[in-house]
Amino acid sequence: MGNELGDMKNELLKFDATIIDKAYFLGNKKYGYSFTNENNKIMEMSVFAGAKKNTVSFDEVKLISEGHTIEKEYDDVFMRSFSKMEIEIKGRKVKLYLSTNKKLIDNNYKNVKPCR
Repeated sequence: MGNELGDMKNELLKFDATIIDKAYFLGNKKYGYSFTNENNKIMEMSVFAGAKKNTVSFDEVKLISEGHTIEKEYDDVFMRSFSKMEIEIKGRKVKLYLSTNKKLIDNNYKNVKPCR
């Protein structure tokens, strides 16, 4: 935990909360959790690679953990082209799912090779 690049951040501090009520941690940059804030309101937070922060609901993270694919559509994504030296704002559709091609071993991700 810390504030340096690469350190895990305590995202609850800005809400004066200290305890996560429920959580799903599915991999690097793939998690969602809920907590009760200082006003006794249940809050949901999510980070999911490919999706904008907090746009995947806690229920959707749970569905992904069960093997479902969730589709999201964003209409304001900045797209850059180095070959044209342009930046455009475009729409983008993403499919979010639980990746099974990496395995967590001793807290490190390893590529899984299929057996034949």
